[in-house]
Amino acid sequence: MKRKKIKLSQAEKDRLKEAVRKAESKTSGEIVPFIVASSGDYLWVHLVWALAGAMAGTFAIWCQSTYSHFALTFGEMALILWSGVLIGALLPLIPFLKRISVSKTVLTRNVNREVMASFVGAGLTETKDRTGVLIYLSVFERRIQILADKGINSKAPKNYWQSHVDAVVKGIHSGRPSEVLSEVIEEIGEQLSASFPRAADDVNELSDEIRLEPADE
Repeated sequence: MKRKKIKLSQAEKDRLKEAVRKAESKTSGEIVPFIVASSGDYLWVHLVWALAGAMAGTFAIWCQSTYSHFALTFGEMALILWSGVLIGALLPLIPFLKRISVSKTVLTRNVNREVMASFVGAGLTETKDRTGVLIYLSVFERRIQILADKGINSKAPKNYWQSHVDAVVKGIHSGRPSEVLSEVIEEIGEQLSASFPRAADDVNELSDEIRLEPADE
């Protein structure tokens, strides 16, 4: 199943890119914002709902046969049954219904897996001083994680990254996601500059562009 594209206005993308540029102008750290529509396809959810629809259709046929004086034809029974299957399969297209059909454990596991894959895929493990930082936002799962390479993470105080995650969450709830994410990126750059200042010969190792998956181009 093709994942839904993420839509950000050009102004929002420019704002995030500029935030990364400003942050990295103060620190040797490499910051990558990564936004995905979903960390999994969850196709099995549609199958589960289709089965539930089949059961509902079967129950409707049984009720009709048991309590009604009018007998259903084979075609009518088939129509009821397959209507239940189709409606059940389509219901998880509503994000809320799909989300509540998946356990929090599975949602978290999928996000954790994709965070690690994205960290490697974005080239953050290849920075010279292991100073890569990934800000990962998975829309469907409503999960945000910040993962830093060992060069930075070894010096980060307890709950350092969680405080920034909490700030982004508040921004999303207040309807200012890109604005608050930009502010958090700049704050991270400012705070990292104390332990990881930008050297005179520092090279921008990774693009400042926000990563979107799927791309909205």
